[in-house]
Amino acid sequence: MKTQISRKLRMPLSVIIALCLHTSVIFAISFSFTPTNPKLPPALDVIIVQSKQSDEKIKDADYLANTSHEGGGEFDTNKRKKSLFQSFEDTKMNGIAQIQSQQQIKQQQQKKTKLITAQQADKKIQSSDKPEQNKSLNNSQQITQPELTIARLTAEINKDIQDYSKRPRKQFVHARTKNTPAAAYMHNWIKRVEFMGNKHYPTEIRKKNLKGSLILVVAIKSDGKVLEVRIKKKSGINLLDQAARNIVYQSSPFAAFTGELKKNSDILYITRTWQFTSNTFR
Repeated sequence: MKTQISRKLRMPLSVIIALCLHTSVIFAISFSFTPTNPKLPPALDVIIVQSKQSDEKIKDADYLANTSHEGGGEFDTNKRKKSLFQSFEDTKMNGIAQIQSQQQIKQQQQKKTKLITAQQADKKIQSSDKPEQNKSLNNSQQITQPELTIARLTAEINKDIQDYSKRPRKQFVHARTKNTPAAAYMHNWIKRVEFMGNKHYPTEIRKKNLKGSLILVVAIKSDGKVLEVRIKKKSGINLLDQAARNIVYQSSPFAAFTGELKKNSDILYITRTWQFTSNTFR
């Protein structure tokens, strides 16, 4: 009877003992894996903001700071604010921000606070002066600009009128001119010139028996004095050209303008053909 019981228990006991042995072996053995590139935990960015600029809550913040602050700067993408005293270790830690001491932070805050206060004071002074200056300038411009424009245009018009009024009234007359006061004056002028020319006919021209013709333009002022003598077409003989000039000046002064001629003319230009024959001038 005992032999049968022991045989029946032998198999379960063997299984239990085997399980215990395997379990002890499994727990006794441990495996460890060393990663080739250990990953560091993500860095936490903490930024010290010197002044509070926004009271609104920002939903998607890029960094942690002591106060809410809207981003700004010269970069299109988010950039970590770097310390002025960045160490060599910081560059080898792949982006882990360097923690500054409380004393350094306090000193920087004091310096920046003083600088910001000074700049704000200057801006307030300048901004308080600018409105008054701009207001006075705008008022003066609004008042004086139209007046200056009108004054300038008036001065230009007056100058043009004065210049035009100062310009001498000129009239031109020649052999084919109709019966006008200017033509009548020219007729009397020709008589005087021919008389004085034949009276003072140049002796040298008579001796050399020089002949020729020229076109002369004589400008006479309203008082009868000669303003200008100009040869329009030369005779080809300098002695004849010069003699014609001399005859004009010898015949002057001529009669002063009268009547309608004086009313309408300040200068009369007479164009006339001069002819020298052997002994006469006409």
